[in-house]
Amino acid sequence: MSHPIGVSKLTGYVRGRVSELALPATRAVSEPLAAWAIRRIRLDGRPFRFDGHEYLRAVYDDTAPHIVLLKAAQIGGTTWAILKSVHACVMGLHVMYFFPTRTDVLEFSKSRVGPLLADNPFLGKLLRETDTAGLKRIGSAYLFLRGMQSPVGMKSVPADMVVFDELDEATPDARTRALERLSHSDYRRVIELSNPSLPHYGIDEAYQASDQRHWTVRCGHCTTWTALDKEFPAKLGEEVRIIRPREDGSYYRACPHCGEELNMDQGEWVADFLDRPIHGYRISQLYSSKVDPGEILAEYKKTRFPERFYNLKIG
Repeated sequence: MSHPIGVSKLTGYVRGRVSELALPATRAVSEPLAAWAIRRIRLDGRPFRFDGHEYLRAVYDDTAPHIVLLKAAQIGGTTWAILKSVHACVMGLHVMYFFPTRTDVLEFSKSRVGPLLADNPFLGKLLRETDTAGLKRIGSAYLFLRGMQSPVGMKSVPADMVVFDELDEATPDARTRALERLSHSDYRRVIELSNPSLPHYGIDEAYQASDQRHWTVRCGHCTTWTALDKEFPAKLGEEVRIIRPREDGSYYRACPHCGEELNMDQGEWVADFLDRPIHGYRISQLYSSKVDPGEILAEYKKTRFPERFYNLKIG
């Protein structure tokens, strides 16, 4: 007995969807960013891992509509932003990734996007006919790389997600114009990340409006929870109780209450303001086991440029 025509159509649709979902390119639709990156991504010729950057795992899997990263230098923030952008494109979302200048776009496309595609052939296979320094078509979606100095670069292109990299180097007016690209999207995601520059400006202003999260670590000895960025002195010349020497001359991150060494992987993000919808992360070099705490302490003691030290080291 033959099936009714409606059932036949439904069966064909289901088969098509099963085949589609089985493709590696579409599995990201239901897969969190962290798991997708670990499973699929290679960086600098090596499989992606969170080693030394465990604090970033929760950031990768945060799906909030608006995320702010107030960050120190070299903590993995830009890698997260570009992978989140590519992941969104794989899911069929158009992304506009903004930089301060056109020169920044060209350098980023050459030094970060190009090697990412070269290291990951499955992404290269998704690239379509349009492939320039400022435009990548990944599957059915577009990744636009744009400078914010020129109004032309921000016109006439709709987007589902906008990313502001080094927000503090852009003007507030440029940011406002860039956000207009989201006006016709049902998805509307905003990512902002930057080293801080001035209080109440740029990324600091955005972070102050967020729920203000800090990586908070539990001491395995006294069980006290500590956010190292909150415990670090707010000005030069004060005692640093969270960085202490070992007998061999090396340094470790210490619990300010009992002095025992902290395991920076054993932490969680704690928000100061739970009722705020914007998710804000303050990411310091104090969090990363890739950064020698002794170097941070030495720089704190000898720096002649305190603003630069706090902006790039402490975040």
